[in-house]
Amino acid sequence: MTNSRPPFFKRKYFLGSPVQKIFLIYSLAMGFLSILLMRVSDAVLIRAQENGTLVTVTAGVFLIFSIYIGIGLLISNRIAGPLFRIENELREYIKSGDLKSIRIRKGDLFSDLNQLINEALNKSQKK
Repeated sequence: MTNSRPPFFKRKYFLGSPVQKIFLIYSLAMGFLSILLMRVSDAVLIRAQENGTLVTVTAGVFLIFSIYIGIGLLISNRIAGPLFRIENELREYIKSGDLKSIRIRKGDLFSDLNQLINEALNKSQKK
């Protein structure tokens, strides 16, 4: 039995899908913001030590991490929501045999997968 996977260096890792692009942009932005936060907090920490207060550093760190969490929740919602909807609709189709078009919210990811599933379900219904 041979391995059909190409060697590591010949594999295509960036597929150009919207999900992958959003995660890449999010990761780069979070890395950049982390570096920026470190630089700013070092400068503020030096000033805070001179003034005797750490409130500004703590507030800045809290703000940045709140932004991280908020963006992460938005992205995960745009990913998990459509998958949850598709899974539930397919389970209902298997259970009842009632074929309905699967709809996802505007702006959610996987709209191309949703359209492909709907086309496959419609084609299987016609047979």
